[in-house]
Amino acid sequence: MRYEEICLIMETPILARLYRRFGLDILEENGIRITGLDCSPILAPVAYEKTKPDIDYSKKNIKLAFSKDEISYYFNHMPKSTLILNVVNYRPESRFIYKAITKNHLAFFYMMINVDAKRSFADRGKAYLHDLSLKRILYSLNLRIPKGIFRYRSAEFVMGGGFDEAYKKLFWKTQMCNRNTKLMYAHTNDYDECIRIQNEPRLIAEDYCVFIDECFPFHPDLLGNGIELNPQLYYTDMERFFRFIENEFNLQVIIAAHPRSTYIEKKEYFQGCRIIKGKTCLLIRDAKFVIYHKSNSISSIVAFRKPIIFSTNNEIEMKFIEGALTIRRMAKTLGKPVLNVSNLYNKKMIEVFLSIDNDKYTDFMTQYICKDYNGKVEGKLIGNILLDYLKD
Repeated sequence: MRYEEICLIMETPILARLYRRFGLDILEENGIRITGLDCSPILAPVAYEKTKPDIDYSKKNIKLAFSKDEISYYFNHMPKSTLILNVVNYRPESRFIYKAITKNHLAFFYMMINVDAKRSFADRGKAYLHDLSLKRILYSLNLRIPKGIFRYRSAEFVMGGGFDEAYKKLFWKTQMCNRNTKLMYAHTNDYDECIRIQNEPRLIAEDYCVFIDECFPFHPDLLGNGIELNPQLYYTDMERFFRFIENEFNLQVIIAAHPRSTYIEKKEYFQGCRIIKGKTCLLIRDAKFVIYHKSNSISSIVAFRKPIIFSTNNEIEMKFIEGALTIRRMAKTLGKPVLNVSNLYNKKMIEVFLSIDNDKYTDFMTQYICKDYNGKVEGKLIGNILLDYLKD
């Protein structure tokens, strides 16, 4: 066995769903020891404060680190037979982690988790200028410093999905990769879930459409970067649109709640809608169509060939410009417009979204989701691909 242990390192709290998402459940079932390191108190304090882990860290061998010294101690005592799954973005604040990995001669790998169509120079400029801050300037300068001068260890390999070269180049540029870093083709994590749930029974017997919630007004990543959407304005617009859909199309709108949301517990928003958490992929599979902003669930939507209503509202447009640009970019790639639900709309406008361009969906699959896509939702699970690598 090449490695006997996998350590998951995160800059946000570690949730139970991530074990399945990263294929760690399969590794664990096959005798691979799984450990974890939660660096959120240092790297993402807002996420640490606002996200309550849904697993017992002590039972899952997860260390919660409150200082750089703790993290250094953790790496100093890590067995050399450990392979690190690194989900900590390379940036000035996280360099100490890469330094500790290098000092202790530890191996690590990345997963290209996010799905995003190619960004134009104009889009990058708009987002940069709108969200200009000291943090963003430091990050940009960091990308311009030749990584070789730090002599940090590079990733052993990167697990990727589609064959889009622009996305690969961007990943290699922004993360700790070099010419020796191998690209291990698999598919996106969300597509992995599509394969897993194909034969599961329906959750809801009657017809419905589903909204993929991103919890924008309360998302720790946005709040941590100073992006604050007004909850009242955001949810009022979305709830009004859902009522319109239900009345005009005689379909209930199901809310596929974001993993970090607390709608079910607090019952403050999406009044009158059924809210389901932790079943997004299954809800997408059986939906008539999907109401969507931006998320990695696009893998499931495209894989199951579902029509998409690309939606935004004034709060997103004014305060989360990078998100608004991403919505437009994804919509354009799949041949659809974008609907601002803060404005007037009618049934005819919605019907434009309820068909798909099969050629564009297939291109998107091979470009960004699964390089070897053959028209069917199938493939080897990420956990099994990793298991083969560890045994090789």
